[in-house]
Amino acid sequence: MVRMRASDRIDDIQILRGVAALVVVLHHFAVITRPFSTVHSLLRYHYLADLGACGVDIFFCISGFVMMTAIMTLRRDGRFSAVDFLARRVIRIVPLYWIITTIFAVLVLVCGLWQDPFANGLPVPLTPHYLLSSYTLLPSYMPGTHTIAPFLIQGWTLSYEFYFYVLICGCAIFCERPLHIALALVTAIGAVWVTARALPASGLALQAFAANSIVFEFAFGVGIFLLSRSAWRAPRLYTWLGVLGLLATVFFPAMQAKRVLLWGLPSALIVFGAVCGTRRTRVQRFALLLGDASYSIYLVHLIPLDLYTRLLRSGYFAGNASQYCAILVGCVVTALIGVGVYRWLEKPLTRGLNRWYGLHLGRVASRARSQ
Repeated sequence: MVRMRASDRIDDIQILRGVAALVVVLHHFAVITRPFSTVHSLLRYHYLADLGACGVDIFFCISGFVMMTAIMTLRRDGRFSAVDFLARRVIRIVPLYWIITTIFAVLVLVCGLWQDPFANGLPVPLTPHYLLSSYTLLPSYMPGTHTIAPFLIQGWTLSYEFYFYVLICGCAIFCERPLHIALALVTAIGAVWVTARALPASGLALQAFAANSIVFEFAFGVGIFLLSRSAWRAPRLYTWLGVLGLLATVFFPAMQAKRVLLWGLPSALIVFGAVCGTRRTRVQRFALLLGDASYSIYLVHLIPLDLYTRLLRSGYFAGNASQYCAILVGCVVTALIGVGVYRWLEKPLTRGLNRWYGLHLGRVASRARSQ
């Protein structure tokens, strides 16, 4: 979910971000609607409503590719610093996440309005420990459940993002060549994963978090970076193979043990197809804007989703056709809200914090030279 510099950006990847975000939004609207649908609804056709969750897998593959690209670009320019790299990732992700999380926390603690639609419509209890782990993105179980997620539930993916950032930065410190970084990363991920699964079940969220094979999808993205440097390119073939692979999983539940294969590999093919595609000079501005706003869309989509859930429970959208239309409208409204948050909050906030951070680094460097 972290963007490249504008000069290095591949438009197809940026558009794919927007598609992945909207697919996740569509998935959540569909899953919430499914209990209220009729037996003949498309939402009850095998695992069709669950398929949209693969947007997260696409995001992880993109992150692996983008982070590897960013690190190698900085290293080529002689500007790579693990501390600086991680600091800029924090600036990019954490402030907006904190703001949206705080909004939901205030709704619960003060207004009593927010009800998590994935917790049977009940307010999520905000214990001090759970709230602290939510703000720090440390793996923690939602109170009363076996689900590892912060209060803003989609934040679970951000925990994996930072886990990956730390690992790849550590590998980049000790390795210089891209292949060596990739091998070190796979080794580190594999070692942690095997250890977490080999240890006796402790009930700790951290162990369950580390035992999830979805983290290998970041390594897929790093592999895409290596393969993209070769001359073997067939973007349409990779894209269509990935799409067909995902569609085939409609008949299989993508449980944790299978997800990295059923959704991760097809998602990697789609991302590889986007990477191998030619750069575009003229594309739909709105498609690129959705890519730019993908992070905001992803974070804020529970707002319209909560309203939609309340309407469903109140008896609205009883028929299949009205539910399909409501889901479509909900996705459009979510996209518009996300674009607004991006343009008027995320973009100026990130730009201002990066400017402040750059000035701070400049002052530190000046003091070091004066000494």
